Amino acid sequence: MKKRSVMLVAVCFLMLSFYGIGVAGEYKVDVPRHSQEQLVFCGVAVAQCWSEYLTGEKHSQYYLATLYPEVWGGVSAGNLRDILKSRTGKNFQINDHSSESSAFKRIREELKDQKTPLAIAGNACSPSGTPKTPMKHWMLIEGLRMDSANKFFQGSYVDDPLYGSSFASSYEALRPRTWVKDLFTKWWLPKNNLRQSVDD
Repeated sequence: MKKRSVMLVAVCFLMLSFYGIGVAGEYKVDVPRHSQEQLVFCGVAVAQCWSEYLTGEKHSQYYLATLYPEVWGGVSAGNLRDILKSRTGKNFQINDHSSESSAFKRIREELKDQKTPLAIAGNACSPSGTPKTPMKHWMLIEGLRMDSANKFFQGSYVDDPLYGSSFASSYEALRPRTWVKDLFTKWWLPKNNLRQSVDD
């Protein structure tokens, strides 16, 4: 009886892992990671990581910048959407959120149901924690954590393309898959994010 119980627990754990559900209501997607290669390439790095995750195809950041020269002036939400659509053949939506709960709901929908990351525009911060480029820095959200009952959002796992770049010393870059407790932080506000369309 004991062996059967252990086997059942192991099978359940494997099933949860297969569907992207970890311990205590965690949902994560395994996205390739790239640091930005130019100061204005945060959005290009996000596009590189996300499109590689969706298609398996690898394109350098300079290749993407050659195709879309406007990114040298910084990547807008529209630029990022167009790059991703052209690289993956999928549609992406730009969303504005007026509340924290709205942003959390969108994150959960994407990571749990769609199994894709999403991009969010936030702040690139100085080492003192002061935003240097408010709302002009792109990061990827690759996972989330819910409470043990899987009802309440506790935070998200973030990949900051500044980390590991030659510009990181001038900014307070988040380490890969840093768990951030909430969205209203010194790093971002849930105002502008990009997600893959549900019908894809």
